[in-house]
Amino acid sequence: MIHAPGMNPLIRTDKNGKTCRINLTIPVCRGFCPTYEYGTHEFPHRSQKSEVCVPEGGKFESITLTECDDDADPMIRTVTVLRGAKCVCKA
Repeated sequence: MIHAPGMNPLIRTDKNGKTCRINLTIPVCRGFCPTYEYGTHEFPHRSQKSEVCVPEGGKFESITLTECDDDADPMIRTVTVLRGAKCVCKA
């Protein structure tokens, strides 16, 4: 688990300028997936396979932001994040 760039602190602002803040630690997929390319006799004269590491499964969880300005809109007091996902390679 790492602090996702651009999300720490996560700051949500309502239409009146009131804010809620939270520091989130969320799972981020990273790593290497198999990638290859080879030539063929048919157009386009190559075949390739490229995969990327992405989250799979898990459940969305709503987290209440507790560090809020007085009278902040209730709509900005929660954030939904993916929890419990595993990282897999997908094309």
